Amino acid sequence: MTRMCEAERYHVLADLFNAMEGSHTVEDLAHLGALAAQRLLGATSVSVSRYDAEAGQVRPLVNVGQLGPGEQARPEGEVYRVTDFPYLLQVAERQDPWELHADDLDADRAEVALLRALGKQAALGCPIVLGTRVWGELYLTRAGRGRFLPRDLAVARMVAQAIAMCTGRLLGRDELRDLVYVDALTGLGNRRLADETLAAACEQPGSLTVAIWDVDGLKVVNDRDGHLAGDLLLREVALLLSQAASRLPGAVATRLGGDEFCLIAPDWSGTATADVLDDLVRRAAELAPGAGVSSGVASAPLVTDGGSLDAAAPRDPKTLLRRADAALYRAKRAGGRRQEVAVEPAPTR
Repeated sequence: MTRMCEAERYHVLADLFNAMEGSHTVEDLAHLGALAAQRLLGATSVSVSRYDAEAGQVRPLVNVGQLGPGEQARPEGEVYRVTDFPYLLQVAERQDPWELHADDLDADRAEVALLRALGKQAALGCPIVLGTRVWGELYLTRAGRGRFLPRDLAVARMVAQAIAMCTGRLLGRDELRDLVYVDALTGLGNRRLADETLAAACEQPGSLTVAIWDVDGLKVVNDRDGHLAGDLLLREVALLLSQAASRLPGAVATRLGGDEFCLIAPDWSGTATADVLDDLVRRAAELAPGAGVSSGVASAPLVTDGGSLDAAAPRDPKTLLRRADAALYRAKRAGGRRQEVAVEPAPTR
């Protein structure tokens, strides 16, 4: 495919906006954007995916072009963990596009393996940003036209912005839901979602674990590097918690406010949850000089046969949060950047 001149690109973008104005679903918008990106950048294939930070999941919406093994034009019920897409975490963290070639020696091996499994040689990823948070990703591949160049990243960003603008208008009620339940800075659930999720989980008899994270050194980062650096640190911590949610299906990652975060894991024991979080707490200490997280983990007891929810007092949301908070402060008193687990109460019989 020959490279387009600027005038041709302008007409493609203008046609894209005109077509998007008549779309009635997000999937239709994503399809139009993917087709335009394929034409503008000479891509072999293009995908648009939805990023769900609070559950740590990625859901492909559309795929166009020469698809790889197992790919479908309109995937249904297809969901992946964010940990399966390492560069998506970079997109969500810094909100910048990226590119790689399968021969790059310093590229993430998991991303290269994914690229080769699709039968492609080069890839480009670009965030779709609604407001201040990453809503999804535009993902392009090439089989044999060489790597994507910096100007290609700029064009991909324009297409992603077009998708974001029109998606924002179309979402309507879903956007109102986001205003109520989603933290604008990190994309995680907010305090209201945490409260409602925990209250509902406490009414069920299965295992239930809550972890509270407190960011260590945020003031140091703000004072030393500025508040933009502090916001970046909060987004990076949110990504770690999103990864935890992806490894604990059914878990919900939230930001309670300020530098405090919460993970609610229904149907998971304190031991299993603590094991998943332990590595992430260590990784948080590498995010910024002087920063890290302290974590407190507490579990509600199982309600065994013959027991009743009314008899299980520790399943009260406030009690569970207080126990997790007490474990958190033991971690902070011990120097921070570590995790403490509350002693689990005896099961109700």
